Amino acid sequence: MKTFKFDKFLPSLLLFFWIFGADAAVVQGLYESEKLVGNQSKSQREEAMKNALTEVLAKVSGRPDVGTLPDIQAALGKPANYVQQYRYQKIPDNSYLSTDAARGSQIIWLRFDEKAVNKLLQKNNLPVWGRTRPTTLIWLAVEQDGARYMIGSNSQEEIRYALDNEAKRRGVATVLPLLDLEDQQKLTFADVWNNNQEPIFQASQRYQAEAILVGRMSLSASDSWQGRWVLYEGGQGLSWNAQGSAMSQLLDTGVLGTLEILGSRYAQVYDDSGTGVFNIAIVDVKSLDQFARVSQYLQSLEQVQNVYTTYVDNNSVSYRLDIRGNSKGLIQTIGLGNVLATVASPSEPGNPGSNPMQGLQSGQQIEIQETAPTTAHIYRLLP
Repeated sequence: MKTFKFDKFLPSLLLFFWIFGADAAVVQGLYESEKLVGNQSKSQREEAMKNALTEVLAKVSGRPDVGTLPDIQAALGKPANYVQQYRYQKIPDNSYLSTDAARGSQIIWLRFDEKAVNKLLQKNNLPVWGRTRPTTLIWLAVEQDGARYMIGSNSQEEIRYALDNEAKRRGVATVLPLLDLEDQQKLTFADVWNNNQEPIFQASQRYQAEAILVGRMSLSASDSWQGRWVLYEGGQGLSWNAQGSAMSQLLDTGVLGTLEILGSRYAQVYDDSGTGVFNIAIVDVKSLDQFARVSQYLQSLEQVQNVYTTYVDNNSVSYRLDIRGNSKGLIQTIGLGNVLATVASPSEPGNPGSNPMQGLQSGQQIEIQETAPTTAHIYRLLP
């Protein structure tokens, strides 16, 4: 497990940034992986399956060290038991994998059985992290062959494509800055290189990401890479150093560190043997289409097993949810999304539970019947 250290930061600046809210992303391909193979022999396929399963277990659990655990290592000895589908394909000419070293190789794409992977993690009391994950904004400054540049969403340098791939491979939702005139007016290469927090936070506001990853990388005269990463999330900063002979090693160190930190915060340990109940009331639901949107959203959440509609009127709908584990992870996941916004919770002052709609703005007249939950968490449907 990587060693992190707390980075010095200005609390007022962090508060200034995080009060603007954040957005999340739905990460695709959590149970898929691609590996390079020299041929289609059984030995190479089995080795690729083992490495791919290790990678999938890490990004689903948020635990980069998961492959070192004894019971997991036993499962990795029979990776085919978890494979749902695989196929071989050529390396695209525009792929970052299309290098001289990879000439003559091909890609094996594998998809693993979601239920089997989750069951393996749950059996070993490990987290299962759903697809809704915090978005991380990456500011990266690079010094290479006498040139200095930053990586943005439109950058054509190889490092940008490699960074995108590492994020996808590790299950980390990322966004790169536009580096347009607005960014350039607020932030310089030197600001990112020296981790100057005030301009970094100010330039980051427009992107409304949950976390900010600030990195710097340099290529030495001996062709070795050195760098530093700092992740700002949840009101704190954590930093770590990296070095390696290949650019991809440093990128992976940054992305993998981000996975570990965010995973420790958001990934939840639960099992299917015990379920909880979560009552939720949602206002500003005024049409059948909106009702369907809310219902489908709730059913899509990783922690939710069953959704029951308990109350409906012209402006609101209430549900009872059967959930895995406790409600903390579910509240966290909903908070990351852009579908529902919190209005009130049963534990908030002024909301003792006798009236689940107390605290709504005037003009929002909602008739409460005895069938409506009296301890519901109240949310508003966003446009």
